[in-house]
Amino acid sequence: MKKTIILTIALIGVQFLSHAQRNNGYLEYKVFLGYTNVGGKSGVEYQNEFRRSDLFSWGSQFTLLLNANDKSDAESFEKTFKFLDSMDGGGFVRFHFTEALNLRENVDPYLGADFTVRSLGVHLGLKYNFSETVGLYAMYKQSFSSSFMGDTKISEEEGEYTPSYFGKKAALSVGVTFRLFRS
Repeated sequence: MKKTIILTIALIGVQFLSHAQRNNGYLEYKVFLGYTNVGGKSGVEYQNEFRRSDLFSWGSQFTLLLNANDKSDAESFEKTFKFLDSMDGGGFVRFHFTEALNLRENVDPYLGADFTVRSLGVHLGLKYNFSETVGLYAMYKQSFSSSFMGDTKISEEEGEYTPSYFGKKAALSVGVTFRLFRS
């Protein structure tokens, strides 16, 4: 919890040191920090978004589930929660519709695709900017399949698998966005 608080304070500090300028839609860099709920499990989400134009952006994301350990379902030590199973990271691409729908500049609806270590899916979201540097976001994700690390095998003899916390699950995220500028 201390690391999350320190990360939040550091990101806010960097945000205040950034240069305020009007969005020209090229080389814009945003940081997303928020709460996420993946298949009923709560956690935190961190994203970096690089906006290349008014219509397209790409970035990376990291999700950490905080209450993924459900010991009531565990029968043995091998089936208990492993810390790395609650983490997921990867990338995304997004298509923005502010200009296409002729909306105000502070409202930004987007649609995107996710490709992470543990799942593949799509997302739909909305950003609302209060100023040139701070805003809010809400996003819905749907994973269609497990990805590279998908389901985790528990033991060789039994051939049992633990389902992925991220694969084939729906997720809802809300949080804060900070616009940072690179020179």
